[in-house]
Amino acid sequence: MRDPHADPLMQHLAITVPGDAGRRAHDWLRERVRVLAHAGSTLLEASAGWQAQSVYFRAPDGTVLELIARRRLAGDLGDTAFGPQALLAVSEVGLAVPDVAVAAARLERAFGLRAFGGPPSSSFGAVGDDEGLLVLVRTGRTWFPTRDAVAGPEEVHVRISGTPAGSIDVNGLATVTGGSPTGQA
Repeated sequence: MRDPHADPLMQHLAITVPGDAGRRAHDWLRERVRVLAHAGSTLLEASAGWQAQSVYFRAPDGTVLELIARRRLAGDLGDTAFGPQALLAVSEVGLAVPDVAVAAARLERAFGLRAFGGPPSSSFGAVGDDEGLLVLVRTGRTWFPTRDAVAGPEEVHVRISGTPAGSIDVNGLATVTGGSPTGQA
């Protein structure tokens, strides 16, 4: 859930598409919106630990969005044309935090979320797995690949299923809750 009064330039979400659909997701999206470039490219290969291709764009409200083709996940698109049916799930939620390493360590202790794609740096880290990641960035850092979308603490509530029950505050406004929703097994 996101605060409807939140500044969308402070936000980042990624949507998983089939692992073999990076180029087709890019081409489909490019027909609909302006895609964002980095170093002259608009279809971006992630670092080796991520095994993914991404295309970034802005939502109408300015939120930095990403379609990410994660090669380790089952469920290739095959010969099927790319379209809305290939938008599989929100798989990344960006959170601005005062200290990336501290936030990553707290999330691992509370919910068993391990560092993803390598250990966190002072300004960036991800915890979770290919099916769901919390992307942690230092408050004030820009959301990749922009130069103007500055990450800041916003009221965001994330629920993670399949983890120990509990809740932690990661930046004074955002909370991460684990376990099943109240009243469910």
